[in-house]
Amino acid sequence: MAPNLFICLRTAFVPKYWFRSGVRVHGSIVQDEHWTEPTPGTYRYVPGHGWHLIRRDDTPADAPISPEPVVYCEVVNRYLLASDIERRCRSSVVTGKDGKMQRFRFFRLDDGVSWVAAWDDKDRLIQGPYRRWCLDKESGEMRLMTAADVAELGLAVSGGAVKIARSGECRKEPIQSISPCTYGSEMKG
Repeated sequence: MAPNLFICLRTAFVPKYWFRSGVRVHGSIVQDEHWTEPTPGTYRYVPGHGWHLIRRDDTPADAPISPEPVVYCEVVNRYLLASDIERRCRSSVVTGKDGKMQRFRFFRLDDGVSWVAAWDDKDRLIQGPYRRWCLDKESGEMRLMTAADVAELGLAVSGGAVKIARSGECRKEPIQSISPCTYGSEMKG
């Protein structure tokens, strides 16, 4: 293909095209910082890949480095390790109001007992507000939390849904929208 004559002449006769302006990066753009949450340790920012936990505070300095990605989770409104999010997710089949079986991917909240259905069977995000679910001790299946469960655990519920505070504790407020975490698009079987 022949060179574009217009571009060649413009570059030759218009001085503003002689020099390329742009942002020049001097040195490394990789950053290391110490965070106390989600896990106390040293975190590194890698361009294009985000933040990773590279060393926990309780590990020795000569231990091998295995970076763990850090992801923002909108369900609990804070950053979590990707491995922690995967541990807190569970796929389960539940019976709906109409008797149809539905598969959901649940996310366990900070209280360790209640779960929210964050993804449907096609792994699409379910928009909040969410209702709390719990694992039935007798059948081993997920079920909606009853008023007795809520009272037993001392959880605050408003209108059948729960607003989660930044600290991870529940509070009584009007429900706006709680959206599921932004990590994890694979449905675990």
